[in-house]
Amino acid sequence: MSVDVYSGAQVADPSSSPTSSTAPSEVPASGAHPIVASETERSPAPELDVEANLAPPPPPPLPGHHERRERLAPALALIEEHLAEDLPVARAARTVAMSPSHFRRFFKQVVGQSYVRYVHRRRVERACELIANTELSLYQIAIEVGFCDQSYFGLVFRRLLHTTPAAYRRKFRADAAPPPESTPPATADGPQDDTAAA
Repeated sequence: MSVDVYSGAQVADPSSSPTSSTAPSEVPASGAHPIVASETERSPAPELDVEANLAPPPPPPLPGHHERRERLAPALALIEEHLAEDLPVARAARTVAMSPSHFRRFFKQVVGQSYVRYVHRRRVERACELIANTELSLYQIAIEVGFCDQSYFGLVFRRLLHTTPAAYRRKFRADAAPPPESTPPATADGPQDDTAAA
């Protein structure tokens, strides 16, 4: 018997038992094979669903994953508190007492995406909130969420959401607009007064 690294379940070793009833090509009962599942989860979603497009693929549950996430908590808090500021990897690495190179590897193992992509994703999520809830210009939003200029903001936004910030704003406003009210047709005599006595 061996232990599946992804699920922690005990799995019979097919090489140790020639009469094993489980064929090697069968999928484990716990769900899809982890490697196949991770490849399908990482394919980009073409729709405009912000949550689906920005959500990172879940990292495989490795032994000690909870402890690793706790170790990374100060860096994640730094990102949230200083999202609009310059956030070089060395600054985040110092919060968890790691070298920048080790921090990059560790961050990707725990979060499932690179440090830079995670920061970009959080900035775009914040930008989507501002686009939806404020009248700020796209330039002001770009600066507010930590991008150095509107051009780079547009590039990152398009890469993550498969649309531009302006198109996202138009779509959001079109979806949020109330339906037009129906008005009664005007008569040739002009508007009718409801208070007139018969």
